[in-house]
Amino acid sequence: MRLYYIYKWTIAVAGVMAVSLLLPGLLAGVRATISIPIYVLGSLASLFAVDFWIDRRIAWRKEQIENGLPELLDLLLVCLDAGHSLDQGFARVSRETYRSNPTLSEELSVLVAELAAGRPRAEALNALVDRTNVPGIISLTAVIRQADRFGVSIADTLRTYAKEMRDRRFVKAEERANLMPVKLAITMVMLTIYPLLMIVVGPAFIQILRTITKS
Repeated sequence: MRLYYIYKWTIAVAGVMAVSLLLPGLLAGVRATISIPIYVLGSLASLFAVDFWIDRRIAWRKEQIENGLPELLDLLLVCLDAGHSLDQGFARVSRETYRSNPTLSEELSVLVAELAAGRPRAEALNALVDRTNVPGIISLTAVIRQADRFGVSIADTLRTYAKEMRDRRFVKAEERANLMPVKLAITMVMLTIYPLLMIVVGPAFIQILRTITKS
């Protein structure tokens, strides 16, 4: 928290100083009604730059964890079928996923350390949910707690949940694929029509301006 506020206010002050030094030269001759809002926006942008960067990092971290959940479930099922306990399976998966998904491996290593220190599994799983706040992790911990409570086989429960997770991932991939034509169409419009209009209309507009200025 201390480092957060140090970075936040250092970047904010540096941004305000940069805006104060650069804008007078860039906006020389511009009316105050235009230069003042630009100055205010530049100062606010520097003030919230750290928060924006942290929000982007949080979103990226959640996406990495969510994308690694199907592989986590598959590896965990392999460990359970091989005779490992659930805690041993988490420890093995955290080591095996270190290179492919370091973000998920880091969270699992914290979970394993808490379990090794004697913390109850339910509390360790709740702490994992609080740290990540990822829907997949929330569902996974709920499934494990229910299996422990009702005495159901964790391997069978995770196998069913892994199938649902793969189906959900496939549906999400289909949704992204269906949105691709729309995104491509917008990109094509932005990159073709507007430059074409500038090429076609630009010379005529320049000629009109020259005629008006001569008259």
